[in-house]
Amino acid sequence: MLHRPRPRARGFTLIELLVVIAIIAVLISLLLPAVQQAREAARRSQCKNNMKQMGLALHNYESSHSSFPPSRFDPKTCIGTPYAPGTGDCPAGTPDMTTSYISWTVMVLPYMDQAPLYNTYNPNQPWWDISNLPVVSKPMAVFTCPSTPSISRFDPAWGPAAAGYSPGSAAGDYGSMNEIKKAYYTGNGLTDLSGTAQVQGVLAKPPYTAKVRDVADGTSNTIMVVESAGKPEPWVFAKVMTAAGYTGSDSKAKAKITQIGGVNWNHDGTGWADPDAGLSLDGTTRSATDSSGFTIGGRTMVNGTNVSEVYSFHVGGAHVCMADGSVRFISENVSYVTFGALCTRAGGEIVGEF
Repeated sequence: MLHRPRPRARGFTLIELLVVIAIIAVLISLLLPAVQQAREAARRSQCKNNMKQMGLALHNYESSHSSFPPSRFDPKTCIGTPYAPGTGDCPAGTPDMTTSYISWTVMVLPYMDQAPLYNTYNPNQPWWDISNLPVVSKPMAVFTCPSTPSISRFDPAWGPAAAGYSPGSAAGDYGSMNEIKKAYYTGNGLTDLSGTAQVQGVLAKPPYTAKVRDVADGTSNTIMVVESAGKPEPWVFAKVMTAAGYTGSDSKAKAKITQIGGVNWNHDGTGWADPDAGLSLDGTTRSATDSSGFTIGGRTMVNGTNVSEVYSFHVGGAHVCMADGSVRFISENVSYVTFGALCTRAGGEIVGEF
């Protein structure tokens, strides 16, 4: 019986293999950006949800205490149960509260399902005291934007770290909008209103407190909480500040930076529980000598720097929580006039589209 030889199995030629590899490479190159965009969309959605929780907590606080909290509690006022600021000096025989700054972020913890953490906090000691380290060193997802690429999420230079405690304070990516500062007006050729009631935000600095009815500009037209992400690293126009950037920055900007071993660290309200976890609007101008440096005062309102200014890692702008609890995305190209008007609670400005 004759057997026919079996046909040899035909494999891929080199050209066919290269074509297949090229097709796979093209598909991957198309897929990766889509995956990255989907991930960023999810991160952006989580950031927005964080701010919604803050807005709800602040309104629940206002309902319970008949006013929003100030950005921090004045150390020269008495702190009584439940740690609301009193008026005048503490009565004789009460603990000395002169160093017991308390941030608004701590005060709203019970309204964010964090009552046990709030009850752990010792209001009779400074926020950076070792008794408060278990609280202030705890990373809080609600105060952290997932888009932040920072290499460190603990402050190595300020708060507990400055007192010699480790780890330092856990970083936060949000802050209250306290007021508009003099540099905003002088840097933009505007009439200086600093020092007047017209510049106050919703969560103003002590001794000011605000009720909902005090937001005369309208709760939907007034910013309450903003993104200020990326700390403790100082970011300036999408770059981490370099040595040249520090040199090229003005003295006011340098005063908010701590240098350790030649590395720049942002010490202005880095920790989520830092009583300086709020900011006052100055505006930003890029340094003329280095693109990672800046001067305080200017027309960039969003994404100029995270050194006590509004800053995010979302493309094109940043989230803000309005006084009505809604969350808006503000373009980084927003007019400095419009943005300034949004930051005051009773400035009497007419706000256009934003």
